[in-house]
Amino acid sequence: MPGTLRALTLAAVLLLLCTSANATVFVDWNKPSGGDGTTWATAFQRVQDGLNAATAPNEVWVATGSYSENVILRPGIGLYGGFIGTETIRSERDPAGNLTTIDGHQAGNAVIGANGAVIDGFTITNGKPSINGGGVYCAYVSPTISNCTIALNTGAGVYCYQSSPIITNCRITENTDKGIYCNTGGNASVTDCLIADNSAVQYAGIYCYSATPTIKRCIITGNQTTGTDARGGGISFVSCTSPITVENCVIAGNSASMGGGVYLSLSSPSFVNCTITDNVAVSSGGNAYLVNSNSVFRNTIVSYGTAPIGGAVYKNTSSNPTFDHSDFWLNGDQPFEPTSWDPTLGGDNRLYNPLFVDRASGNYHLMSVSGCIDAGTNVSAPIDDLDGNPRPQGAGFDIGAYEYGPAPSLRTIVEIKRERDGERVAISDVVISGAFDGFFYIEQQDRVAGIRVVWPTSVPMNHVVSVSGFLETRNGVERQIRADGVTVGDPDGIEALGMGNRSLIGGNFEYNAGPPASGQMGKVGTGPNNIGLLIRTWGRVIPATASSFVIEDGSGVGPTVILPAEVTPPAEGRFVRVTGISSIEAGPASVILVPTSSDVIPVD
Repeated sequence: MPGTLRALTLAAVLLLLCTSANATVFVDWNKPSGGDGTTWATAFQRVQDGLNAATAPNEVWVATGSYSENVILRPGIGLYGGFIGTETIRSERDPAGNLTTIDGHQAGNAVIGANGAVIDGFTITNGKPSINGGGVYCAYVSPTISNCTIALNTGAGVYCYQSSPIITNCRITENTDKGIYCNTGGNASVTDCLIADNSAVQYAGIYCYSATPTIKRCIITGNQTTGTDARGGGISFVSCTSPITVENCVIAGNSASMGGGVYLSLSSPSFVNCTITDNVAVSSGGNAYLVNSNSVFRNTIVSYGTAPIGGAVYKNTSSNPTFDHSDFWLNGDQPFEPTSWDPTLGGDNRLYNPLFVDRASGNYHLMSVSGCIDAGTNVSAPIDDLDGNPRPQGAGFDIGAYEYGPAPSLRTIVEIKRERDGERVAISDVVISGAFDGFFYIEQQDRVAGIRVVWPTSVPMNHVVSVSGFLETRNGVERQIRADGVTVGDPDGIEALGMGNRSLIGGNFEYNAGPPASGQMGKVGTGPNNIGLLIRTWGRVIPATASSFVIEDGSGVGPTVILPAEVTPPAEGRFVRVTGISSIEAGPASVILVPTSSDVIPVD
């Protein structure tokens, strides 16, 4: 009996120890002081207290709020943010909705890494190191950094010395001394990240010195150097002798004195299925600057680079890069330096307009008529693209970071409007209800919903059409599809819906301002939303301009009628019938877009 009792007691102790070793520790700044961290109700108030109480492989869960402290991660312990403070399983958290901030309050690195540690779901900001670092500092350690925003640190967003962190799905922005700095050794993995709007005296976006990172599916944009004769706006490799791959990345809109997009010195990384575009160098090498480099650029777009010399690529005489199945387009008057070197000769390279969906807003997906589609090689090509879509989608691999392929087909425009900005959508068997310069409108044949489509080529009205593209919100008020593919079918018309001025626009349709936005803005309490529909209304003309007039029907609501360039507005006081597209401007203000001269008819 005593032996049995001792055995039971020992078992209970072991169970308690095992339970403690695998317990979750809770942190919530809004709980009373003196908590032990064992429940949300008794949570610690400070992140570091939670970490110090944890034992690997514990997790520390942190409730939404701002924590002004400098955090030191602990080996093998996962630190997770984004909780409201009631969750019982980690999957219930919402890092995007429940912002959880570690604020370094300018008193050192905001976060210091540890081997095997995880930090996930935080905004990491306001770090200011005495020497190196800023947001996250890693020296001889390799943590995992996931789903974090690392921004506005006085220093680097992430600093690595002899470290191999895994950095995934992070936004690293607006840091003052580089986005990511991989210094001397280590094999950092950077995947699915945005590296944007960082600055530095030299090497602003990602800088790797004598390191061997892997960089995949990243967008590197808006980074700039501030020093005189500064190098490397977007991504830079210096003295990196081991094989390196940069794959499925967009490197765009970065600037420096030399090497606005890419700067390579004594380094020969491979760029595979990348889009290097719209980068600027004050001196040379708008998109790329190579010194003693034998890099390979395969299935890569190099376009719209700006520099006095070498708008596309500058290389010194000791560099011998290879360009294979790549595309060059509009890289200035002197795209290559030296001028005797022309990488478009050989390697099955192209001089095609890549036809980006919306270059001005940074949408570098390909339109359906792009010459880069199916023009790449399968040699070393990745199995997916920057969006994670499989490659290839057609007869061959595409050139650039994005593979063109069919979008998810939705049955109705109503379903499309429910989707969020940035989503790629497709619809068929709808009718072109109005055609204008640079855009047109499509409408369901049951006349329930319509939407604007941005497309540079003219299309005929009253035809069936299929459209694919990306959703966005014009001027913050009207949803539209930025098309990457348009196929016009057979003739087919649609009747306009008659309505009074007061009914125009209609109420909100499942509207969420976002970002990202979804639904469609309207006017509260004014009936069904009709933005994008072909409508017909009547009224008296009141003061007009050269290209528009206001129509008034006695309701006190006067929409602005926008006319085609060749049409003269009717005289003030005339009664007219107007047929056009119900549209919206900021306010919200009702606008009727008239497609043809026959759509404004005097009736008095």
